[in-house]
Amino acid sequence: MIIRFTDFEGVKHNPIIYTDFLAANATTGADTQAVLFEEGDYEVALNYTIKDTKVLGKEYDYRIAFKFSIRNGNTMFFPFDLGTGAELRDKAVTENGFMIDMAKSRYLNIDVERSVLVENSTGHTMDVRFNRPAKDGDKYSDEGIYVVSVTNQYTNEHTTKTFYVGSNPYYYALSKSGMDISGLDDLISQGYTISEDGSLMAPVVQESILEDNIVDNENANTIQEIQEDTVESKEEFLSDEKDLVLDEKIDAKPEAQEVVENEATINNTKLPIVPICLAITFILVVGFMLAKNKASKTISVTVDVEEDTGDK
Repeated sequence: MIIRFTDFEGVKHNPIIYTDFLAANATTGADTQAVLFEEGDYEVALNYTIKDTKVLGKEYDYRIAFKFSIRNGNTMFFPFDLGTGAELRDKAVTENGFMIDMAKSRYLNIDVERSVLVENSTGHTMDVRFNRPAKDGDKYSDEGIYVVSVTNQYTNEHTTKTFYVGSNPYYYALSKSGMDISGLDDLISQGYTISEDGSLMAPVVQESILEDNIVDNENANTIQEIQEDTVESKEEFLSDEKDLVLDEKIDAKPEAQEVVENEATINNTKLPIVPICLAITFILVVGFMLAKNKASKTISVTVDVEEDTGDK
């Protein structure tokens, strides 16, 4: 059995030959196992002969052959710091530069773009210095912003990572904040400053405004509390006043009832007096009329007597 390997660069390696493969495969302890680790193209051929002892020992030769390929489906590369040897994460800052390790992934398309930071009156921009393919083991140490893009030829998966090479605080600010250049410049235009380690320092005016807002909020809360207390006090006052009036009415009710009862008593007392007065008046009138009539009769009699005697 013959196995021949062709690597990713198209180089054909020396074949691995297993002699007497079929006979050895029928026994124990023979080295008949083929282990394949590398990405690449493989050719396998099994050549064997069968002897026919019936017909004068005639031999028949046979061949079984096939090809196959090994590819890594992962779309990943590993950047390492040139100074410390530590693996770098996306958007990391390194002052030493970095190296690309493909981890033996041979069929990835990898491109590296390097840009430099340019400061102008309106902020910062990036000026591209190169954009070219890369290979396993390439190193980059020049200051700038590096964008590494990797694409798998067979799965079409895509991976992109950004690295900042240099000691510019602006790089550290980009790395820590996770913002792009336009977003960071916008904060700077608002008065933010960048410290040596890349931390963003808010402007004093902004802090004053924030403090004023806090004071205003506290004042507003105080006013609201006062208003709420006032409304509550007013409601309690009205409730107390209502209860007081109700109590006064309840207290005054017996007195009013007593006055009404007294008036009723007086009225009841006055009711018998009227008939008595009327009766007395009637008696007096009747007596007066009777007396007048009597007097009139007396006079008449007297006159009559005078007229009859003729003496007077």
